[in-house]
Amino acid sequence: MAAQAQNLPRMTQKPAADIVRLNVGGVHYMTTRSTLTKYRESMLGALFSGDFAETTDEEGRVFIDRDGELFGFLLSFLRTGSWKLPAGQPFLESRVHGEAEYFGLPWPEPELDLSSVHVVAMYEDATELETATVFNRQLVTMHNALDGAGHVISNLRVITANGDLQAQLCVFQAEVVLCQLMAVDDTLFFCGLRRDLDKWAMCRFDAKYKMAPIDWPFGDLAVDELAAWNGWLVAGCYPTTPLPGRRLPEDRRLIKIFDPDHARIVGELPLGRSGRSSFLVWSDVLVVAEESSGLRVYNTDMTVVRTLRDGYNVLRPLGVFSGSLVVCGMADGPGSGCHLLMLSSDGELTDVPIADSALASVAWNGSIVVLHRKYNLTFYDQFGTVRKRIEPQNGSYESKLLLVDDRVARVDMAEVDGHEKTTVTFYSAAWKGCA
Repeated sequence: MAAQAQNLPRMTQKPAADIVRLNVGGVHYMTTRSTLTKYRESMLGALFSGDFAETTDEEGRVFIDRDGELFGFLLSFLRTGSWKLPAGQPFLESRVHGEAEYFGLPWPEPELDLSSVHVVAMYEDATELETATVFNRQLVTMHNALDGAGHVISNLRVITANGDLQAQLCVFQAEVVLCQLMAVDDTLFFCGLRRDLDKWAMCRFDAKYKMAPIDWPFGDLAVDELAAWNGWLVAGCYPTTPLPGRRLPEDRRLIKIFDPDHARIVGELPLGRSGRSSFLVWSDVLVVAEESSGLRVYNTDMTVVRTLRDGYNVLRPLGVFSGSLVVCGMADGPGSGCHLLMLSSDGELTDVPIADSALASVAWNGSIVVLHRKYNLTFYDQFGTVRKRIEPQNGSYESKLLLVDDRVARVDMAEVDGHEKTTVTFYSAAWKGCA
């Protein structure tokens, strides 16, 4: 027995000064100062590190005016490093989560069970879709349709994540093509080519969809892409006619930076001769990709802060996932094929081979959803493992991928019996550990 006692780990006695008696909302606890300061950046870490004066009750216990019963779960987490909550009590979990946020303690990010991805809502429209975006947590689409007199009109549709048509309003009593929609803060911007006037038009909508026209700011240039950056509109532009006094080839594209609040152009970024280019916003920088010159990252002062080209002959920015830029790349030489490249803010590059070129992606609660060139939809986990693949709608010739109120929205355009048809499919999934 004595020999067994010698093999037991030696117990170290905590000094009395390290022991802390607590009164949390009338519930008493006893713990150590080192336990309470395990996370130095938390409120408890600051309070018990001596940064703030401690309030005590009449018996000398440190008083904290919070829910005493819930605090027991926080104390258990500080002692064990894991959250231990009774199963099947989502309301209790929500309350404990709120206390963890209040005290600045880490809370595990929930994970989706991607194998459970399913359709939760659909919206169908027997008209031709021109473009779509997300504004005020709803899907906003632009369509060309016939009015009662048989004339083509352009109108907006506002669709909820439940597939319900919330609103429909006429924008122009004319056909508008090559349309773009982009939300900047609480304003929705629209631009497109009016067929009746053979002229480009631009307007803005407020949160109630009240429209105000904007003088076309891009001169003789046309626009085929919009993004929101630093409170500005970023427009991918190309010349439609020769410009007097300027040596600008017909196939050369420009990026114009427009300040909508002051109605002025604040910058211009030249592009190469390639007809294929795209851009997106990553944190506070603008990412521009061209087939001919790779990928460039611009700061808000319009200077290049990073480039990416080596080993890839085509790069297409797709979106942002867990703070990293997601790019579709076509590799040269050995290991050639399609790849998802994830570039972190500190320069680390993660390479995930994929079966088919990607057109778009959205980050979705710790997973990444990719729309491939064959219009199939693939759900990857954070390790790049395929968890779910969904085939395209029959007859789809173009698709878009958006995130609407925490649901993945896939917008498919198809031709059915000689007529255009638009289908919006909303996907959701169960959380791991939930029934």
